[in-house]
Amino acid sequence: MEGETPGGTFQRFEIQEPHPDEGGAVVNAWYRFRGDYRKTPMPSIWSSMVGLHGNNLINGLFLVVPFAWAAHLTTNADGSHYFSASTRFSVNLVAIIPLQKRFEWLGEEMIPYIGAELGELLTITLSNTVEASLAIGLLVRDNYRLLQITIIGVVLLHILFVPGVTFFMGGARIVEQELHSGKTQINHTLLTFGVMAVVVPAAFFAALDRGRLQDLTQFVTHLNATATSLAERAVATLVRRAEEAGAGAEETTEQMRGHPELGPLLTDQRRGQFLQLSRGMAVLLLACYVGARYYMHNPPGKGNALSMYRRNVPSRLRERALKKEQRDSTLNPWFGVYAILQCVALMAVSAQFLVAAAEELLGNTGISEEWFGLILLPFVSFAGDAILSMLHWRRRYLHLPSWRKKPRRPRLEEEEEDSHEPDGVASGISIDLSIQFLLFWMPALVLIGWFSHKPFTLVFDLLEVALLVAACFLVNYVTADAKTNWAEGMTMIVFYVIIAIAAWFYPGQQELRIFVGRPSVAESLVHGAPEE
Repeated sequence: MEGETPGGTFQRFEIQEPHPDEGGAVVNAWYRFRGDYRKTPMPSIWSSMVGLHGNNLINGLFLVVPFAWAAHLTTNADGSHYFSASTRFSVNLVAIIPLQKRFEWLGEEMIPYIGAELGELLTITLSNTVEASLAIGLLVRDNYRLLQITIIGVVLLHILFVPGVTFFMGGARIVEQELHSGKTQINHTLLTFGVMAVVVPAAFFAALDRGRLQDLTQFVTHLNATATSLAERAVATLVRRAEEAGAGAEETTEQMRGHPELGPLLTDQRRGQFLQLSRGMAVLLLACYVGARYYMHNPPGKGNALSMYRRNVPSRLRERALKKEQRDSTLNPWFGVYAILQCVALMAVSAQFLVAAAEELLGNTGISEEWFGLILLPFVSFAGDAILSMLHWRRRYLHLPSWRKKPRRPRLEEEEEDSHEPDGVASGISIDLSIQFLLFWMPALVLIGWFSHKPFTLVFDLLEVALLVAACFLVNYVTADAKTNWAEGMTMIVFYVIIAIAAWFYPGQQELRIFVGRPSVAESLVHGAPEE
């Protein structure tokens, strides 16, 4: 498409007209990234910096970042933290909010340079950076059980609460909204596949012989009893001698406890088998996700590469994708890459400090570990969106009077249209986030643990797996026709609230806590299960 400017003609890129030559999609992407299709000059580094720091009022919260780091690094003379765990957790939580919003903004601003499809994938990956950083922090600190709970909590948040809020607010003034039908179908398959993969190790663990219920009750009671220091040292010595003996280490350990019935279940040898299963599954899950993304962005047939928004897609979605691609970004593409790397580094440090404060806070409060990992930690990534969504909903749908005394500036024509016309397109990107977390980040954590000699397995709690299966069924049923409304969004929110209530009272599987709670099962048997 050509147009006129004071300096002459310019050529705009249309997604409907890919290069016909072989390898045209790759060449076209490179030209797009260099900005050859811009109608205005490439933004300078200075203007990119101005746009980066002035695009949102939430950027003001970046001032909290140095204070959050200082709160963690400030210690007393005895080495203890000067500030309480609740204070450090709160300030680091606030510090993460602007980083999370900046990731979303950077993903949107890079779309004109990489296209709507790859831009959406970049946005999904950057949005998952918050949860991935928290998960890696828990893995580094050997908190495997809380890591497992947090993984399930992140997925539940992104397939229930976040899309539920989106469907509820988006459908407040319209009968129904549309989703991308083609992408919705493959998302159903990928989400169900990821959830069913989690079921396999849990079902395997549940099917193992764990003795009589009375024996297990006495075993758990014995682990939680407070032993004297002399007895503790004696047991540790016997365990060490048993491990040096070799083949009969696990059985000897169980006999010392007086419950040989649990020997086949709670042993390091058994956990080694689950580690092998988890690592094999991790490789397969990663391969499946990469293959699925390749199919979505380059399906069979000539001219189908990067054409997701040209095939079997509602006109509103196509128009929105074109609008995002054809607008001029306020960022220089190379500066955008630098800004992404900078935010990843800041997020990695802030997440480590947040995890350290979270563990201490969990130990000092009466909050259950299940509720903390399923509900509270996943909400760290959603805090910024929750605040902005409530403010937007208040202004757009409730029509409440403003406290401003000065009249507002006249709106532009496109702003007037956006303010009064209900949006017929629903955003299902949060479901893509959960799929990527299940099929990419979760197996990546297993492989990172493998390479760093950390025994992280995919054996999850039975209740957590059941909740994940139920949530998968509900979200697939709601989006089966690629249409949503506010009533369906409400049901997703309510189901998430039900899960939150159940998690508040649920103590978790004690034998699973022993099985995955420490670097070795023998250590758990000596010291008992990790306390919540």
